[in-house]
Amino acid sequence: MKNNKIQINMLGSPKITYNGTDITDKLSYKSAGILYYVSANNCSSREKIAYTFWEGSSEDAAKYNLRYNLWSMNKIFKSSNKDDEPILEWNKNNLFLNENYEVDIDIKKYSKELKSEDLDLKSLIKLKSLYKGEFLEGFYLKDSFSFNDWLFFEREKYQKKHIKVLENLLTIYKKEKNYDKIINILNEMLNFNSLDENLYVELIKMYLEKGDRANALVIYNKCVHVLRQELNISPKKSTEKLLKIIKNKNYQTKYKFSNTSSDIVRLEQDDLDYLLENMDQYGNVLMVKCIPIENLNYCFMASLIDKIIDFYPKDFLMEARSGIWNDIYRINTRAAEFIVKNFSFTSTETERNRLYYSLLELIGYITKDKKTLIISKDIQFIDKYSFDFIKFLLFKKDDLNLEIMFTSNNDTNYLIEIEQYFNLSKFIK
Repeated sequence: MKNNKIQINMLGSPKITYNGTDITDKLSYKSAGILYYVSANNCSSREKIAYTFWEGSSEDAAKYNLRYNLWSMNKIFKSSNKDDEPILEWNKNNLFLNENYEVDIDIKKYSKELKSEDLDLKSLIKLKSLYKGEFLEGFYLKDSFSFNDWLFFEREKYQKKHIKVLENLLTIYKKEKNYDKIINILNEMLNFNSLDENLYVELIKMYLEKGDRANALVIYNKCVHVLRQELNISPKKSTEKLLKIIKNKNYQTKYKFSNTSSDIVRLEQDDLDYLLENMDQYGNVLMVKCIPIENLNYCFMASLIDKIIDFYPKDFLMEARSGIWNDIYRINTRAAEFIVKNFSFTSTETERNRLYYSLLELIGYITKDKKTLIISKDIQFIDKYSFDFIKFLLFKKDDLNLEIMFTSNNDTNYLIEIEQYFNLSKFIK
């Protein structure tokens, strides 16, 4: 009996193969549905199946219909196999697959692969290939609402698993800078959720990375059309700003190859690791980690001041203009040890202006003799006031012996805003 092989495919168009012969069309929809249901659940209550497939019938009628479909199903298998053993066995309570058949079920193989502790690139590619389409694609039973409900949740479950596989592949391909594969993955993800504006943004940026402004514009227009047609909304302001970048013919050259004094450099993790191992090549390095705490204003700036106070000798910092420390004290009380006279507070807006200029002056002071590199780690978490200071610093840094770099684990709106005014450069070792 073990020579009798059954292949049950439920990802994509459903298919049942028996000893190499496709018998899908020989089974009624109800019989096929029962076989899919039992195969997916390993073992199912006979009462539950009777209710699931004939929920509007009486108990006796439902049980009769179940017995008839089991007889009909086994008759089809027996036409190819002289043995009397049925494909589905049952006891007093349950239905289950006959273990004497060699049954290969694609969703079982998929789930087993997915549980692997080491989902490397090879494993992820295999998982992606196993997902031929949505669960029991195109299959439904018009008078079995409970079955169709089960079908809906199973489809959603496997779709979420597949999207997770795609996200993991995307992470790997981004590290490899494999733009063609990134684009393919993003397009596939859009097939699942055509209303996800963030996917359009990522896709636009990948085309810009390749220098393909034409396709970037196609995706932008598609995004605008879909959001308008389906949700009756316009894209976010940050997305609309991408149109300016797409139409900038010099954008790609600047983005990929420029490393001028007005650039802000985006670091990947391996870039950051290399830089920290070779800090002596880059002058004084001050790395400040942005913290994801809402409504904590000036957090990055206060942390930068901590780094400066910890890094430079106190005698050296004491020589900076004393008024600088008066203003900086407003966001970091460690500045108190450098204050030489009393001061008074002014309006909030005036204080912010003075703070920005005083911190700029302090940075100018510490960079006058040796180049300094400021790294904003995880800039997606930076607070609004500190981000405004970063922009202020970028506008002013041509007169400073200063470089600014950052890391980000996503394409935050802060990056889009920076790109409106400054070149976004790659790290060059």
